Amino acid sequence: MRKKYRKTSSIILIIFIAAFLCVCAVVFFIYQSGYRYIKSDLGIKFFGDADKYDNILKGRLWFESDAASVSLQKYVIVEFDGDISDSDLFVQQHINSLGSISDVFESINSFLVENYDHVYPLGNFIFNHSDFGAKLRTETLGQILADYESLGVRLVSGEIFSASNVDWVVVLPESGFSYEITQADDVSKKYKESFLDFFENEDISFASFLFGDGSVLCLYPVRGVYSINYDKGPRLGELYIGEINSNFQKNGRGLYYYLDNGDIYYGDFFEDEKTGSSQIYSSNGDIYIGNIADGKKNGEGYFMWGDDGSYYSGMFLDNMKNGYGQYHFADGSIYEGDYVNDVKHGKGKFIWSNGDLYEGDYENDLYKGFGRYTWSNGDYYEGDFDHNTLHGWGTYYWTSGRSYEGYWDLGKMVLPDERPDDVEDHDLLILS
Repeated sequence: MRKKYRKTSSIILIIFIAAFLCVCAVVFFIYQSGYRYIKSDLGIKFFGDADKYDNILKGRLWFESDAASVSLQKYVIVEFDGDISDSDLFVQQHINSLGSISDVFESINSFLVENYDHVYPLGNFIFNHSDFGAKLRTETLGQILADYESLGVRLVSGEIFSASNVDWVVVLPESGFSYEITQADDVSKKYKESFLDFFENEDISFASFLFGDGSVLCLYPVRGVYSINYDKGPRLGELYIGEINSNFQKNGRGLYYYLDNGDIYYGDFFEDEKTGSSQIYSSNGDIYIGNIADGKKNGEGYFMWGDDGSYYSGMFLDNMKNGYGQYHFADGSIYEGDYVNDVKHGKGKFIWSNGDLYEGDYENDLYKGFGRYTWSNGDYYEGDFDHNTLHGWGTYYWTSGRSYEGYWDLGKMVLPDERPDDVEDHDLLILS
């Protein structure tokens, strides 16, 4: 009986050791292959490719109620349609504008095409008013080149500028599409690896390619920028392109696309919260450019309404106009002065498009207190106001030189014998 137990225990021990060795082998294989499982301090989980320093390259993220795919984005790829004859000048104009990641994304998202919201990821972007047909490409460089090859369109020329100040050119084969890369100042010095490996392994600052159909493809570096595509949960279909921290939170400069309303936020994030300099483009045409704090418009900013083109430039607090600002109305009228919680309150000046002018005290969006109203014909009143009209003691001046000083009741002159008992006895003066 004892021999039977010993034999059984030995088998169990062997199975346990074998299982342990298999688990170790699997873990070692996964580790060697670059796969990692990482859980941040906030409980966000990642599984996918990572380097030896645990810097993630691509994989999946699991949040509390969402899931997303994440990938490191080394470059922004932009294609320009049309015949560009002077490629050297074209390249030089664009390399002069290169800078940090924020500069690159700011140039991409300065002006948006109206129907951007229906094309993944964000539709057709343009760089500025002078460039034409500039489109952000979401495919990899290899996929784009394969598309050209399938159409029989060859690469005519290519220039690559590396971060180490070594310039490269693309050498074209006599036939086919197997391109090579050589140093610009010495064509005998060739890049040993494949054409596409160059862009994965080398640190470039800018690249431009001219194709036989006249289109131009450019690569702009965006080091340390990730693309996060939410594919499960309440944020399904939303997209973030930007910097993240070790807890996989949005942190730094980035762009966020909201699927439900088509809005785009481009600006600073801090630990997943919109905070800092920002631009917000709404699908209805509204635009906000200014400071954001804790996800709200706070500080100095500019807001334009897309329906009529009116705009406000000034101070915000908790998404409302607060402090000094200027409001330009669609009809050409302008208000400049103080705001409190989105209403005119304090000192202000309103200039109507017909030339009328009010300058004085405001309370809850209405003239109230002391002020001066000047009509476009030159007449003006100076004195007390209430509920947007002449009310209290004041003087009316005509352009003819006549004036009337006295008490006013909701815009009407009140003679001395008709004044309320609580009105102070001022001298009545009529000048002719």
